[in-house]
Amino acid sequence: MANSGSIHDFVPKFKQPFSIQVASGLDIQTLMNELSRLDDSVRRLSETQDTLKEFLDEATKKGEQRDPELEAAFEENKAVIGSQEERIYMITLVLAEKGVSVESL
Repeated sequence: MANSGSIHDFVPKFKQPFSIQVASGLDIQTLMNELSRLDDSVRRLSETQDTLKEFLDEATKKGEQRDPELEAAFEENKAVIGSQEERIYMITLVLAEKGVSVESL
């Protein structure tokens, strides 16, 4: 992420369900659980993106019209992945501020 490495300088690019200030008030275990959940979600969404891209690319290779619903899902997933990756970064900033080594995360 292009954001600074300080929670005080963090400015989200995506709408987030909670602020970095709220995250700062959460306990370490809650933050670690959310980090794990988000990592899993991004991994699954990325796998879905690979599959969607295969279908979309195949249609293009065959000279067929790409399915607009698949294209919309692909674009929506890109935004969700970006938002979740930003939230992961936000949580790692908070964990670092709390003294948790983020090198191993």
